Amino acid sequence: MVAWRIHTASPSGRCVIRVSDSPLEANMVIAKPTDGSAAEDGSFPCGREVTSFEAKEIKIPRDLSCDSCIIQLAWLTEEGD
Repeated sequence: MVAWRIHTASPSGRCVIRVSDSPLEANMVIAKPTDGSAAEDGSFPCGREVTSFEAKEIKIPRDLSCDSCIIQLAWLTEEGD
């Protein structure tokens, strides 16, 4: 389960969750939510309302093996990422 807080909403906000065993951006792989809300590119609606709790359940990709996985949440808005 990955959870976050929204302080400032974005009416068209979308998120992408990536995981890796390395902090290098090139090594990150997309982890789609298990609820099927992700588009083909892995992004899903998020941050569209101010809330103290928003969350998605993800599964770590089978081909990723790590003892201490790094999770990156990218918020895509009309203002930028």
